[in-house]
Order: sequence, then C-alpha cells, then structure tokens
Amino acid sequence: MKMLLVICLILTFAIVMRQLSLRLGLPTVVGELIAGVLLGPAILNWVQYNGIISEFANLGVICLMFIAGLESDLKLLERYFKPSIVVASVGAMFPMIAFPIIGYLAGLSISKALFLGVTFSATSVSISVEVLVEMHRLKTKEGITILGAAVADDITSVVLLGIVSTLTHQNVTGSKIQSFGLVVAMVAQIAYFILIWLLIKWAVPKVINWVQPFKFANRSKALISLIFCFGLSCLAEVTGLSSITGAFFAGLAISSTCWKQAAQSQILPFGHLLFIPVFFISIGLEMSIIGIVNDWGLLIILVITAILTKFLGAGTGALSCRYSFQSATIIGSGMISRGEVALIIAQLGYVHNLLSTDLYSTIISAIIITTILAPVIMKKLA
Repeated sequence: MKMLLVICLILTFAIVMRQLSLRLGLPTVVGELIAGVLLGPAILNWVQYNGIISEFANLGVICLMFIAGLESDLKLLERYFKPSIVVASVGAMFPMIAFPIIGYLAGLSISKALFLGVTFSATSVSISVEVLVEMHRLKTKEGITILGAAVADDITSVVLLGIVSTLTHQNVTGSKIQSFGLVVAMVAQIAYFILIWLLIKWAVPKVINWVQPFKFANRSKALISLIFCFGLSCLAEVTGLSSITGAFFAGLAISSTCWKQAAQSQILPFGHLLFIPVFFISIGLEMSIIGIVNDWGLLIILVITAILTKFLGAGTGALSCRYSFQSATIIGSGMISRGEVALIIAQLGYVHNLLSTDLYSTIISAIIITTILAPVIMKKLA
C-alpha cells in the first residue's frame, strides 16, 4: 500500500509540474525533474529513493532510449558518424581538464581531482532526447549528432573511468573490468558493436521477414521488440557499457523494419504512462539539502563549470566539423545534461572512498541542478 501511495504522489506531481512547465514555456521534463526535488529530501521529504523506484527508473530510461532509436534514421546516423565522435571527444576533453584543476585548488588529492573530471565528463542524453522529441528536432542533423555523440560518450566514459582507476590504483570500474582487465573489456565492447551492426544490417530484418507469415498482432510485435530491447540492454551492461546504449541500438534495429509502427504505437504509451516520468522524478529525488548548504560556493563553481565545459567543448567539436554557429550552439546545449550516467559514476567514487560524504552531496546537487538547467538552456538556444 505504501508503494502504491508513493507512485500516486509521483504521478500526481509529474502531471501538475508538467502543466506548470507548459504554462511557463519550459520543456515538460524540467517540471518532472523539479517534482522530484520537491518530493525528495531536499524539500518535502515525502518520497525516498529506494530499490523499487530505481528499477522503475531504469525501465524508464531504457524505454526512452529505445523510443529514440525507433525514431532515428540509420542512414543519417552513418552520415554524421564522424562529427558525433569529434563532438563526444572534445566535449569530454574540456571537463577532464577543468574539473581536476578545480578539485586540486579545492584541496583534493590528485586521484580525487581526476575522478571529479571523469564524473563531469559523462553526458546523459536522455534528457536532451525528450526535449528534442518535444521540439520535433530529433531527426535534424543536430539531433542525430547529439544521439551519435551520446553513444560515443558512453564508451569514452568507460575508457576514462578505467584509465583513472589504473592511474590511481583504485578499482572503481566494477567487477567486470576488474575480472577481465581493461583491454579485454574494450575488446568485448568492440565485439558488441560488431554484433549490433550485424543485427541492424542483416539479422533483425531477416528474422522479421521470416516470421511475418505468422501474422503477429501489433501487441505481439511490440512485445517481441521489447524483449529484444531488454536483451541488448543486458548485453551492453555485461560488456561494461550502459543499458541505454543497448536500448538505443535495439530501437534503431527495429526502426528499419516493418514492425516500427507497431512498436512505436505500443511502447511509447507504455513508457510515458509510468516508467519515464518515474525516471525523471528519480533524478530530483537524489538531491540533498546538505550539498547546497554545506559548500554552496563550490556548488556554484561546479554547476557553472559543468555547463560551460560541455557547451564549449561539444560546440567547439561541432564547429571543427564545419557546422554553423547555430547548429554548434544547439549541439553544445544538448550535451550539457549529466543525469543518471554522472550519478552512477559519482556513486562508485563514494562507495570506493574517493569522495567524502559532504563532497558527494555537493557533486550530486551540482549534477541535478545542471540537469534541470540543461533543457531550459537547450530550448532557449535552439
């Protein structure tokens, strides 16, 4: 009964804050993020982030990225592959330079300062995806570049985490990389992308054509697509990548088949009715008032640096690929959001004693404030 009440509160606040955001001309995702802050320990403390909410949120972000894959164009992704790599690389380089300097000046050890850079180098494009969909710009060259850069950014984050872990002799990269070694993990990830390419180009279309005579109902097509999505998401995590990468490619594989419409019509409402709102609200739930009160000066510096480094880094990467200034501005703003990826990396650092309790609270607060501001900035500049 308690969990049902929590879900009722989450959905009620989601609806109210979405409507308020629309009235104010803001992206609706901003309302859901603020709803999480209101419900969580930072303000009302009515809802605590727990295992059940975490699982619902994971399903939400997987559904969101699967839908993004469904609505993407494979040919456009291939066309903008090189700019996506450049945007992701330069976008990660700027925070990896700036944040260790800030950490060192704040009195952190070299290992903690480097880890701070890794935490803020990660981009969470799931927030930007929602804004792009809302603005009907997901299929533009800017939207496709942001999506492609997000995939490359996922790999970059894993590599940076592994390098810093090796340099500082701290195992913060998880049991998978500890067991197989960083090189083997990278080989596994390369093999994963080869598998993805084979599935998209050959296997999935062939299988769907083969089972087409069975005349599946739309619900069955969507169910099989969802199984495929969860399978690739699981496999992505096994190789050390995030589940959202697998979900995105699963959607991309289905997008080139005759099942695309059926999957969209069934899975889109499935995600947006419950799981996706819970995901956005769960980000706000992790914000703590301790991180704001105890070290507000460092918090302000982290937020400003987080916004500027990604905006300038990704924007510079886009300009170097001969994008217009306006396109570079949109891409730069689309890469600002940190969200769940940075939260996971920060949590790893806290568990392995690279971050103190106070510093961890400040970093989490900075990540969430940056994530709330990112879609506002993106909509204003787009």
